[in-house]
Amino acid sequence: MDISIALPPWLIPFLFVFFGMLARTWLPYYKKIQSLRTIAEAQGKSPSEVQIKWNNFYTYTIIGDILITLVGTMFFFNTWTPPAGTDFAIAIASFIAGWGAQDIINTFAK
Repeated sequence: MDISIALPPWLIPFLFVFFGMLARTWLPYYKKIQSLRTIAEAQGKSPSEVQIKWNNFYTYTIIGDILITLVGTMFFFNTWTPPAGTDFAIAIASFIAGWGAQDIINTFAK
């Protein structure tokens, strides 16, 4: 019994462009967490002792980032043609294209 799901051909590139843009959007937050852990280790604390207080601002930022990334993905996806190849190659190329597009947006937004 063969169970396969027919996905629309645009779905994999769209999702990986979205994930690439989202990963690039959250990279500064990840770097901030890493720097806090490095500072804590320099003070003799273990990384598990570092507590980051959750603020509702983070929740609003995450929701805003997802919405902005989704809109950015839709605009970018309309102007970009995914390469031909295997699903894996298309996914990697889409992720890199999304990362690059978000990096350009971040550079001009500063």
